[in-house]
Amino acid sequence: FDKNDDNDRDTAAQTNGADGAGAEAPQGRPRSAGSSFKRRQRQFSGADIASVRSKADLQPPRRKLRLPIKLKTLGMGCLFGGWYLFNVYFNVYNKRVLNAFPYPALCTLVHLAVGSLCMLVIWGLRLKKAPRPSTGTLLQVLPLGILHLLGFLFTNASLGSVAVSFTHTIKALEPFFTAVFSAWLLGSIPSLISMLALVPIVSGVILASFTEASFTWAGLATALGSNFSFQLRNVLSKQYMSTKAYESQEGAIASGDVLDQMNLFACITICACLLMFPCAYFLDAGRLSQAIGGGGLQAAAGKPVGQLALWSFLAGLCRFGDVLVSYAILAQVTPVTHSVGNCLKRVIVIAASIFIFKNPVSSKNVAGTVLAITGVFLYSMTKRIDEGKLGSQLKSLPINSTIRRFSSTVVGAFRSNRKDSGKETETGAKDDSGEGNDDDGGGKGGKPPIEYNL
Repeated sequence: FDKNDDNDRDTAAQTNGADGAGAEAPQGRPRSAGSSFKRRQRQFSGADIASVRSKADLQPPRRKLRLPIKLKTLGMGCLFGGWYLFNVYFNVYNKRVLNAFPYPALCTLVHLAVGSLCMLVIWGLRLKKAPRPSTGTLLQVLPLGILHLLGFLFTNASLGSVAVSFTHTIKALEPFFTAVFSAWLLGSIPSLISMLALVPIVSGVILASFTEASFTWAGLATALGSNFSFQLRNVLSKQYMSTKAYESQEGAIASGDVLDQMNLFACITICACLLMFPCAYFLDAGRLSQAIGGGGLQAAAGKPVGQLALWSFLAGLCRFGDVLVSYAILAQVTPVTHSVGNCLKRVIVIAASIFIFKNPVSSKNVAGTVLAITGVFLYSMTKRIDEGKLGSQLKSLPINSTIRRFSSTVVGAFRSNRKDSGKETETGAKDDSGEGNDDDGGGKGGKPPIEYNL
């Protein structure tokens, strides 16, 4: 403003000198808004304003930054990727430890201890509200903890006896045990179409079992025991949560005594960890003491003890991360999407184990595995059909919008082809003379090529 005032005073002095007045402009006189507008109007003529506008029109318009994919889709992709990575690394680290240190009870104790420690840290940092269960709730959780212990112990025993791919092929029988226990304990009898979906699961497992190069009856029995324990635990957990939710609504128990899924899993893991100490002592302590002899712990291990301890800790951490991410995914997607992701997870684990451990597989073994996993997928779909929820949940799948866009594109392509064929019959002479539509749409009256935006 001071510089403008000086310019105004110089202009006024020159004007007064030209008029012969020779008087100086008064210092510090306030100027009105109208004089400022006239000054700006004198500085910018109409031609200057038109030139500025033309330059502004020549500049390209600014475009908003648009990501190629939605952030929610990217987040879900990261969750599914983390789920698969946690599961793959758990099986890889666990198999390496069991190959060098064949004591599944001690390995199970380490895994449960790591999971319990992680949950205590989450409660301590107040990332999750710690429950305060009553004595009656703990007594109800105790059988679930025993089944959780047996499921982990049988899984590790199977992984130590046979290949990882064979263990996970046998674990594809989980829907069969779920259907049996649901009908027995919950009175939920599956429909005929769901029972028929169990046929390819059982057939695929049988075909894969008797064509497996590393087949042992101990590995088969322990894998089946793992299915039995884990699926019975799942059915009883569902029965527990349904009963507690009903009692809480009726006011029979306090709402703070009801455990959600995450806290229930944490209590089951801690209970199983405490029960695992005497089991590990009776199962592996005697064999381990004989193997050690006078050579120390290194004599019983095929790898350095520090490396085995690190692998065991990482396996337990990956197992806990696997369960944690699985709960996070289930909270954001439908059960159908979760079932599809679980089937894909089993395929990735089997393929990764074959690639990493170089397990020999035959074509019949691969066919049996594919048949079993396909049966698991079909069973998941038939269960949602029985519940009447498949139609609404399929609409939320990301592939559904892709199918709609693809179908509309195909319909538009057929319509445009019909119109073009009609025009070709009317203008056949023009096409013969070379004045018709070009193939690339660049000719006279031509149309651009169809773009398939999938």
